[in-house]
Amino acid sequence: MSDITTAKQKQKLALDKYGQQPDGTSLLWAKHHLVEDLEEVIHFMSGDRLIDGLMLPRFGVLSLILRTTPCYVYGHPALKKKCRTAFTDGVHVFICDEFYEKLLTDVRESKGSEYGIEPLVLHELMHKMFNHVGRLNQFPKDLANRAADYSINVKLRTGFPELEWCKSLRETGLGFKPGDVEKYLPLSEESIARELLAEDMKKRQQKDQNQQGQGQGQCQGQKQGQGQSQGKGQPGKGQPGQGQPGQGQPGDEQDAGENGQDQQPGGDFGGEDDDHLVS
Repeated sequence: MSDITTAKQKQKLALDKYGQQPDGTSLLWAKHHLVEDLEEVIHFMSGDRLIDGLMLPRFGVLSLILRTTPCYVYGHPALKKKCRTAFTDGVHVFICDEFYEKLLTDVRESKGSEYGIEPLVLHELMHKMFNHVGRLNQFPKDLANRAADYSINVKLRTGFPELEWCKSLRETGLGFKPGDVEKYLPLSEESIARELLAEDMKKRQQKDQNQQGQGQGQCQGQKQGQGQSQGKGQPGKGQPGQGQPGQGQPGDEQDAGENGQDQQPGGDFGGEDDDHLVS
């Protein structure tokens, strides 16, 4: 009885937070025509093709993995707070409905010369195949995600050159700049992560040096101003209006809370907040 009560409470809380499931949608609130389109794509991608007189999986081992990988389109707000493109938990593949429609638009505008859903699904399958969800834990999560994306995209571009990625994938995705294939293709994800970490540290050091230089210039200006204003009275330590080093100013806690609260991820594939790996 308690389990039933708990289930009803959870259902009520979900209704209060997200509202009723829209009509004509799947359990994950995706429109049925998108679900049907994904089923057709999966049927095509997991099938075989004639290669040198032999019928082989269309995308090699990735086609075999796809045959046992449940794939879903979602429109539920709770999942969109996690990701607005696509992600995997190491078992399933999930694609946001808005991003799905965006890729379909790209394909239509290219008159069928470019692919959207196919390379996206291959990308997520590569995350699954190389165990990226449970790997690279020694690196910051965002950096690990970037390293995995670089590794995957240059491999897919090299392995399947006949797939022309649509603009929403190639313009924001990682690994599409000139020289990226030559740079990242020979490297493991761990090696790429180390290089990215070194680059990030170098950028932070440069930023700290620039800020330190600006701070020294401001201190010199303040000393000159204080010398001119001696004898006119200055606020003592702890008096209102004078911030002390290491002490927060009024409103700091509120601002920090507002900045870190319920921030929605962006919808750019490969963006800084685009996380394809959700445990």
